[in-house]
Amino acid sequence: MQYRSFICLLLVTVLGTTPAAANDDVQRLVQDSRNWAISGGNYGNWRYSALFQVNNRNIGDLRAAWSMASGSLQAQGGGPLVL
Repeated sequence: MQYRSFICLLLVTVLGTTPAAANDDVQRLVQDSRNWAISGGNYGNWRYSALFQVNNRNIGDLRAAWSMASGSLQAQGGGPLVL
């Protein structure tokens, strides 16, 4: 229990907010389907978008908007976060 209290205190010190408040912000962002604020898209980890602009006719037109080369030959993977 002391370890958990220490982590919470550290988060408040570093982030300037409580973990619950940070979670509330993420929950608010996830409610808007234009945001992809966590790696699964929402807390249900659905991993699909509720938007309808992408469909079978235009999916081939999608292109990466941004990328970064890490200079490493090791795998560097991660999910998209879009706000």
